Parts: sequence; structure tokens; C-alpha cells
Amino acid sequence: MNLVNPFLVSPSQSYLVSEDFEGTGTPSGWTASGMTMDDATTPLVGSKSARINNTNAYAYVDFTAQDEVWSFAVYQNNTNVPWVEQLIIAASDDTVLLSYGTLFDSQYWCLAPGKLNNSASTNPLGSKVYIWMHYKKGSGSNAEGHIYISSTTTKPGSPSVSWTDSTATQQASRFRIKGGGGSEAHQFDYVRVSITAIGDAPA
Repeated sequence: MNLVNPFLVSPSQSYLVSEDFEGTGTPSGWTASGMTMDDATTPLVGSKSARINNTNAYAYVDFTAQDEVWSFAVYQNNTNVPWVEQLIIAASDDTVLLSYGTLFDSQYWCLAPGKLNNSASTNPLGSKVYIWMHYKKGSGSNAEGHIYISSTTTKPGSPSVSWTDSTATQQASRFRIKGGGGSEAHQFDYVRVSITAIGDAPA
């Protein structure tokens, strides 16, 4: 079942998705393939984390469709990958609306309809990265996508990647974790999706 971490800075915040992967097997509401959803080997937060086991692995959870959403997740890159989208805010038909991914261990790749940003990354192999994403649908060429990337639990004051001219016009209704070429053993934890901004991560 979904759990709320008591160390969250804003404990009164409500969530569309709140998952710590502390249960047994695939959490309620999630669909997964090629994933260990309760891996206790080297958890990122708490006693368990989700873990990719093969290049075709995925896990997703659906929520009530929204024009605007904020998400948060803890991610750790454990293998050197050529490129893969790892964290995705998507529409009900799986169209990518905003995503964070990695290119080997030296760059991040962020995508949205009509947009691409790749840059140097503070995402060395074996290190936790904290990812906040904010999506707001548009009407043609004015959709917004903002991604905050940090090596600490403190949310940066300004986004690492920011768009206000994406061509995304669909509502967000799915949060997806995705594998790709060589992405085995990547880990994910503390997934949150909200209709209001998410602040600093838990310690």
C-alpha cells in the first residue's frame, strides 16, 4: 500500500501518488514488469526501493488526470547507460509529457513534446539524485516543463531545465519508471505526485 514518509518537510500535503516501496511485491495501483518493487539490498530511502532488472523493465501508476502536476523521486544510476528516459510524467495513452533521463553517467537528458535539453549532470554512478518535476499542459506551444535536479535533499531555488513553450496539450495522468539499454540495477524510491508544489525531500 502507499505510505507517507513521516520525515517529509510538509507532512500535511496531499498526494495523488505517495509510494515508498516498503511493502511486499508490487504496490497496490502499480503495474510493473522486469522490476523488483521491494528490493532490500541497498535501499535509497527506508528499508526497500524499486529496482530495474532488465532493459525492458517498467513500472507505472495512474492517477486522476490533471492539467498541472508536480512530482518527486529519488533515483540512483548504478550502471553506465547509453541513454534512457528514467522518470516520466505521461498522459493516459503513455505519451511522454515531461521526462528525466541519463546519458552514460555524465549527462542528463530531459524531454517534452518538441523539446530536448541535455547537459552536464551531477549524477555519478552509485550516487543518489533527487528529482523534482513540474508539468503544466498548454494549448499548442505554451506548455510548461520544469525539472529540478539535486545531489542533496534540498530543492534548488531554480530549475536545472525549464520550458514554457513545449507543444504538450494532454493532461497528465500517469507516472512511469522506465528501463532502457543497459539500465539494469537502477533504483528508484519515494515517488510523489501532487497538484501542488513539492518542497525539500526527506533526510
